[in-house]
Amino acid sequence: MENCGNNIYRIEIPAEAQYIIFNNGSSQTSDIRLEGINKIYNGAHWETYP
Repeated sequence: MENCGNNIYRIEIPAEAQYIIFNNGSSQTSDIRLEGINKIYNGAHWETYP
């Protein structure tokens, strides 16, 4: 995972992946369905990331 600054992190995900789980070391999300490329998850939904 790469820290891009401003509390934004980047990771390469295999093309066949359908879900992702975020974990901060003490808690984690449920499975979140991936929705394309160049997206940012704001904690509630995906948004297009420039």
